[in-house]
Amino acid sequence: MIHEIAVRHDQDRVIGRFSCACGFVYSREVGSRSSPRILDFGPLLDDQIRQKVAEGLGLRAVARYLAIDPGTVRLHASRRGLNVPWKPLAARHSRTLVPDRDAIRIRWLDMQQNYADLSRRRLALLLPKEHAWLYRHDREWLEQHSPTALHKKWSDQRVDWETLDRSMAIQLRKVAREITREVPPQRVTQAALERKLGRSRWMSKRQAKLPKSIGVLGEVMETTDAFRLRRIAWAVSELDRQALPVRSWRVRRLAGLPSIASPSVETALAALEIMAGSSEV
Repeated sequence: MIHEIAVRHDQDRVIGRFSCACGFVYSREVGSRSSPRILDFGPLLDDQIRQKVAEGLGLRAVARYLAIDPGTVRLHASRRGLNVPWKPLAARHSRTLVPDRDAIRIRWLDMQQNYADLSRRRLALLLPKEHAWLYRHDREWLEQHSPTALHKKWSDQRVDWETLDRSMAIQLRKVAREITREVPPQRVTQAALERKLGRSRWMSKRQAKLPKSIGVLGEVMETTDAFRLRRIAWAVSELDRQALPVRSWRVRRLAGLPSIASPSVETALAALEIMAGSSEV
């Protein structure tokens, strides 16, 4: 059972760190479909490896039983100095495969203390091996013990926001028209407009500086119902082009509408059914 959760923000990402009472720790990004990133297996893994080795199981058998990679089994067995039936890690490689995490952390912290004015990128140039290892194997700690990003406070002062706002308002209308001409129809949303302009997630953070653009944004963005009605019109023309009867079930399926939509959408579909019935008569 998870008994501790820590949340941190990395630019636009939200990452959670989840700790179990048994010592197992993993992290996961909100909205991510990838597997959780294991940060610490906890002491129970070593106990299980020790038990299975005592039972005489081989490397791959232990890995299958624990549902982990054989390399992880070999690594943990080597750290605990277990007398294993498989070929152990060579001593000359163990220093490379099992580095001293605490020593690496200390060198990273000492460098920050000695060069307090340096950014994380500059520190990484001074300690490339340490930074690379921490980034791959101890990223949560690295993020929490690194200088914050240095933002240039003067960068926005050189921008002519009024001119940029007027230009962007014109571009937004143009791009909105381009989206409405796409086939099959695509919804005009802020995200779609920003992607077309090559400024993904850019306007939301600068609303106060872009009043005209924000106003145009409110005019051209489509509501869900408006987009579905436009999809209905497209579906009708597409069925006509294919010389197929325009029935509401065909339109609903082609337009990608849910089985139950809003009253305005359902009314439009019902009108199509009435028209189809009258034409058959």
